[in-house]
Formats: sequence, C-alpha cells, structure tokens
Amino acid sequence: MKSVHTGNPTHRMLLLAVLGSVLLACSVYARDYDQAVIVEADEAFTLTQGETIHGDLIVMGGKVHVLGEVEGNLVVVDGKATLADTAKIEGDALTVRGIIEKAPQTIVVGEEEKVSAEDVAKLTAGGDRAKEPTSEPVEPVEPAAPPAKVERRGDLTNFGSPINVPPDEIRIGDVVSMGGPVNIQGDVRGDVVSFGGPVSIAGDVSGDVVSFGSSIALQAGSHVHGDMVTFGGSVNRHPDATVNGDIQPFRGPGLGGYLRRYLPGADIRSAWGLLGLRAWSWTWGTISALLLTLFVILLAPQATQVVADRIVDRPGEAAIHGALTLLLFLPVCVLLAITCVGLVGIPILFVLLVLAGILGVVAVNLILGRKIAAVLGWSVTSIFGLAIIGALLLRAIDLLAIPPFLAIIPALVGLCVLVIGVGGAVMTRLGTRPGGTSIRSTAGRVSVTTDGTSVVIDTRARDNDTQPVGPSDEQQEQPE
Repeated sequence: MKSVHTGNPTHRMLLLAVLGSVLLACSVYARDYDQAVIVEADEAFTLTQGETIHGDLIVMGGKVHVLGEVEGNLVVVDGKATLADTAKIEGDALTVRGIIEKAPQTIVVGEEEKVSAEDVAKLTAGGDRAKEPTSEPVEPVEPAAPPAKVERRGDLTNFGSPINVPPDEIRIGDVVSMGGPVNIQGDVRGDVVSFGGPVSIAGDVSGDVVSFGSSIALQAGSHVHGDMVTFGGSVNRHPDATVNGDIQPFRGPGLGGYLRRYLPGADIRSAWGLLGLRAWSWTWGTISALLLTLFVILLAPQATQVVADRIVDRPGEAAIHGALTLLLFLPVCVLLAITCVGLVGIPILFVLLVLAGILGVVAVNLILGRKIAAVLGWSVTSIFGLAIIGALLLRAIDLLAIPPFLAIIPALVGLCVLVIGVGGAVMTRLGTRPGGTSIRSTAGRVSVTTDGTSVVIDTRARDNDTQPVGPSDEQQEQPE
C-alpha cells in the first residue's frame, strides 16, 4: 500500500492549500489526513479486493482503481478514480477537476459532490485579495462529463476475426483471439490472450496480457494491472503506459545464437558458417531420429506394427484423421482453457499428441523400410532394421534442405509423414486397437495379421515336407 509522499516544500504547501480548500468547501470533512493515502501525478494505484484503507484516499493527478474499502473520504484532484462493483467508500466522494467512474454496485455512504476550479481559486487565494469583489463575475465552467460506459458480461472469443473493445465499453470477462488482431480501447475486467494476432491496448486491463507469436503495443494512458507475457513476440510500451505486474518476453536465440553457441568463432554472414551449422544440425538430427526409433521399437514393437499396418491398409483415412487432429488441437485447447475444469485436460491432450506423433513417424519409417527392402531384395526381417532403413531415407531427403531454394521439399515430406503417422496412431488408439487383415511376404515366409494376431507360415519348410507324388494304391491294385 502506498505511503504519504512528502515531496518538496512548495509541493507540500500547494497540496495543503488544495486540501484546505476541500475542507472549507465541505464542512462534513473532519477526518485526520495524516493517515491518508496520496497518489500523485503520473502514478497508478490499485486497491485490491479485501484490502482496506483506514483513512482517506486522495488522488493528485494520478489514477486509482478501487476494488476494496476506504474507511475515509475519496478526493480526486485532476486525476481519475475507477470504482468497481466491490468497492465501498465510507465517507464522501469529492472531485476537483477530476473524474470518478462508479460501477452500479459501488457503495458510497457519504455525499458525492463536485467543486469547480473557480471555487478552489477563491478558497486558495490569500489576504484581502480574496475579499475584493470582481468587476465582472465569471461563471464557473464545469468540466464535460465523460460518456457513460456500458458493461458487457461474458467472455469474448473470436477465430480469425478482429476483436475491438470500444472506449465506452467495460468487458467483464476474458478476451481470447485466434489469429485476429485485438484492440482494447475500453476496460477489460479479465485476461487478454492472443494466438498469432497483434495486441494493442489503450484502455485498462485488470488481468494478464498473454501473446503467442505476436506483438503487444501499450498506448499512452493504458494500464495493465497484471503480468504481460509474450512468446516469440515484441513489446512496444509507451512511457505513459502502466504495468503493475511483470513483463516477461520469451524469445529464442535465433540462428545467430545457435551458431555462436555450438560453433564458437563462426561468422553468421559467412557461407561456410551457414554450411557448418546446417551440417551440425543434420548430424544431430539423424542421431536423435535413430535413437528415438530404437527406443520406440524396444518399448512398443507390437503397437508400431499395428499403426504401420493400418496406414498401409487405409492411407487416405489416416491422412484425414491426422490433418483433422493437428488442425483441431489448438482450438480445442482454447475452448478447454476458457473453462476452469478443462485446464486439466490441456496437458493430457498435449502428451497424447506428442506420443501419437512419435509413434506414427516410427511406423512410417517401418513402412518405408519394408518398401526399400522389397525393391532392393534385401533379406531384412527385423522390425528394428526395417525402421532404421526408413529413418535413414527420411534423413537423406532432409539433406535437400542445405540449399535454401530446395528446403521446401523436405519440409513438405516431413509434414506428410507427420500427418499420416498421427492419423494412423489416432485410428488405432496409439496401437492398442488393431483392425483389418494384412499380408506381408518375405523370402520363404508369409505373415498374416488379423485383428492384431499374427501367423507366420514358413513356405520353405512346407516345400521340404512335401512327399513325391506317385500312383495311388487303387491304381497299383488294379489288374493289368
């Protein structure tokens, strides 16, 4: 909670003069101002719900947002005070060239008055000068009342379209945007979240502001009471903007950062430096792919075969299931985030999607390995060996990314592998739901899989056990 600002002697004398004029203008003011909380110019103060000021709250050119209780009076001089539904003022609410915005449920026990600038000038003038009559009386000019703001309750969520909160609106709820720009000119009593769309704030946000992959711009006079977090975006803050919480930008090191980290002394502007970085990235990517394939095959060989068989039997359905799963994942997470109960399901869905992607990619490696072994006539029957062959093929295709103009080819191939692999894993419930019949033949062997049950027929042993065909007994017993 703020303490009383002393300031320089001149400022203190001016403050005492204004407060003295307030006391003379309203005789009901008889409280001790030594316990007052004073908010000076260019400052912002929030009295949260549950907090209580045991005295008066005086705003000298600053901004306050009251959600708690003030046992004394509220005095606003050249400032602004916003009173929420939970706010309570035990004393009076007085404005001197200031603005008090009050919610419908706000409780003000005392009087609500406005004192004009002319009255303050008369009361603060000293000596006989204040008693001299003026030849031409000047009518006091009341400041224009701000337009009344309209409260709108409920969350505001848009997919791909802009979101705009006008200056005369108070949105009581969260604002969530999927791919569209967000422009907050009024007040938002909740959080502001954007996925891929720029955020511009010129009003008041009582919660947090979170942006994924887009920028946040704070205009002059804007106020964010919570934290401001960006993932991969920039923050443009005006000097007059106020943020009560923390500003946490999360940015990756970028290409130059990785180059300096793993290749000390390399120059990002050098062609050899870029070539070395790409070679290093491909090498470690290949090692990671082979280790991941080994881990999945050792941990779930049967599930990998089930997913691979389903992709071979129904490649079109696998592609459709994979595309829908990847496209609907983020919107489903947003819908779950809106509800408090659904927040628990977001980490579970993320883990399931990662498992489906890993299992599906290894299953596609297994399919490619089978095709290569069949075409080249290799007698490879180990599931691990076939999956390694497929993984090496995909890594060989990834070498095309070294020339920048061919980078689109491995990117498209990787996307197709991911979509089909995820689709096969989803259709089989991560390999736990086999279905259909598949027949695979190798040198001397035929493997038939039906609903997850595999039967291997050794044709070479069958040929060796076959007896030579001779005349039948009946033919031998017939007389000549």
